Amino acid sequence: MKRVRFILLLMLTVILLSNTLVYAEPVKMDYKEFLDKMKESYYRETGKTFDTPTPIFTVKMNGETYIVRPFFQPYKQGEKPELDDVLYENDSRLIPSYITVPVGTSITFEDASIGGDGRGIAVREWQIYFRDEDYNEYDRIITVDKTKKHTVTADREGYILAFLNVYDTFEYKGFHNWSEKGNWRTTYVPPEYINDEFQITGWYYTVENIK
Repeated sequence: MKRVRFILLLMLTVILLSNTLVYAEPVKMDYKEFLDKMKESYYRETGKTFDTPTPIFTVKMNGETYIVRPFFQPYKQGEKPELDDVLYENDSRLIPSYITVPVGTSITFEDASIGGDGRGIAVREWQIYFRDEDYNEYDRIITVDKTKKHTVTADREGYILAFLNVYDTFEYKGFHNWSEKGNWRTTYVPPEYINDEFQITGWYYTVENIK
């Protein structure tokens, strides 16, 4: 899962140095732990806390619209959602397929996220992976910008996995307010984003697996 996280690494370096902490090995921490440190720092300065956005998206195909949000099964507009409170990690084969479509179906993924203290969504990170029946990846789409939606085609038997995370317009000393509310957690950190002093080893997304 690729992210440009330099600003987060810079912020954490400042926090660690300000607390005069010295480590022989790189400090590993989950994004939720990092977020707690940012909230503590913000509270010390302002006496307030802040909320993160909630990554939500819709899946539109064959005249139907499903809503995908963390810790609920995808549900059609107007229907009552059912809980799926499992946090899936690392192995995407564990993610259940609640939506099944025939080959040739056009599918549109569109952001419907709710902002936190920043209200408006500033950046959306989409990761869409195409896998065949044997779960071999054969294509992918990755965007980290303002792109609101992607339309794809289920061109063969297999799986289409869509991941979304967002940050809103709230900023604090260069910190970008990414969400930690997804139902998917990945611990993979690309080598180019490993800092000598620390690394964030847990990132969160809202995910749907279409079969």
